[in-house]
Amino acid sequence: MMAGFQDILSHLSAGGGILWPLALVCLLMWAGIFERLFFFRRLLVKDLPPDTAVGMALDSSRTLPCGEGLSLRLIQDFRSRRSGICMLDRSILRECGLRIRRDLNRGIPQIQVLAAVSPLFGLLGTVKGMIVTFDVMAFAGTGDARGMAAGISEALVTTQCGLMVAIPGIIMAMYLTRQARRATYRLDRLYAMLERQLR
Repeated sequence: MMAGFQDILSHLSAGGGILWPLALVCLLMWAGIFERLFFFRRLLVKDLPPDTAVGMALDSSRTLPCGEGLSLRLIQDFRSRRSGICMLDRSILRECGLRIRRDLNRGIPQIQVLAAVSPLFGLLGTVKGMIVTFDVMAFAGTGDARGMAAGISEALVTTQCGLMVAIPGIIMAMYLTRQARRATYRLDRLYAMLERQLR
């Protein structure tokens, strides 16, 4: 296992200095992805059925269960601010829904940008590696095979790493976007049910 890790390190060291900012981009992107995955898991997996949620929202004497589901967040926010006046309650409900909706999409555009930037770092490393290769050829002709190989390695390793960061990042961004749409659909359905019941 140690030998395999050293092989990976020696392979990455051929990529040169461009890999450091790429590693930072990768770290930030995956931190954002994991944060969103846990967020949607708490929101969607532990959610209340819509009928139960509507009953709890309208009956302030009922004790709310512990948890962080989507319906529960809307109910807690709505019940804490409810006035008892129908028109005002509708406005409060709309505001609570908008606030949660904004939270659903938070962080996903940043993940998309980081995933899109990664291949550009790889491309930058490719250009740098090719410049190194042409410099060696200009200085020593084609006789310095080791110097040329180092430049070509840098070009290929950075391209490979850029794509290895970008491809899973794009897939995860698409998955998270789908989760946000799913949560938005549930929120809209609950919002509509609640609004109909408000009098």
